[in-house]
Amino acid sequence: MPGHEIHFKIDKTNHTISEEQNPMSGAALRALPPAVSPDYDLWLRARGSEDDRVIEPTTTIVVESGMHFYTAKKVITPGERPVLRGANLLSDEDDAFLARKGWDCDVTAVQNPNGRQEVQIVVRAFPMPSKYRPGAVDLLVRQLPGYPEIGMDMFWTRPDVTEAGTGRKPHCCESVEHYQGVPWQRRWSRHISADQWRVGVDNLETFFGSIIKELAR
Repeated sequence: MPGHEIHFKIDKTNHTISEEQNPMSGAALRALPPAVSPDYDLWLRARGSEDDRVIEPTTTIVVESGMHFYTAKKVITPGERPVLRGANLLSDEDDAFLARKGWDCDVTAVQNPNGRQEVQIVVRAFPMPSKYRPGAVDLLVRQLPGYPEIGMDMFWTRPDVTEAGTGRKPHCCESVEHYQGVPWQRRWSRHISADQWRVGVDNLETFFGSIIKELAR
C-alpha cells in the first residue's frame, strides 16, 4: 500500500514524492525537473535559527513536507544620496528572507548619478570565515534599477578585509568606493553574468547563497 505524499519546493517549483522515495540523494533532488544546472549549488532553507546548508550530490536526506530548497551560483567570477529608508523598498520575498535571517540591516533607496533609484542593503556585523580578518564586517549589496529583471552583481565590505594568514587584501578587492558618504572596500569583484541571472528564480536569497559560498572558498 503506497505511503503518503511529501510536498516540498525547489526554488519556485512545487514537487511531490511518495514516502517510499525517501531518503533521497542530492543528485536525485537536483535531477527533478527543471534539473539544477551543474554550476549551481542546491541549498536547504533552514528552519528556526539554524543555518542554511548546501546539499551535495552525494548527500542523503530524508525529505519532509514543507521543506524549501533553493539554488544559487557556485562561483561568482572574479573580475548618491539617500532619498528613502526602511519599509516597502524590497519585494515580499526579499523582505521575508531578511526577516528569516534575523540580520541587523539598513535598507536605503539611493538616487544614482543618472537620476534613477537603486536599493542598497547593508547587513551589519556580517560574519566572515576564519581565514579573513576582521571576523565580522558591514556588507553592502545593491539592487540596481530594473531589479529583479536586472541581476545583482558584486558586494562591498567595511572595514577593509584582509587574509588572516598573509595580511593581504583578497583578489580584486584592492580599491575603495564611496556609498552613502562612507568608503567601502571596493567590489569584491565577483560577477554573475547577465545570461546566468535567472529571472523569476534568482533573488536576494540566492545571491547571498553565492556570496557565502564564495567567501568560504
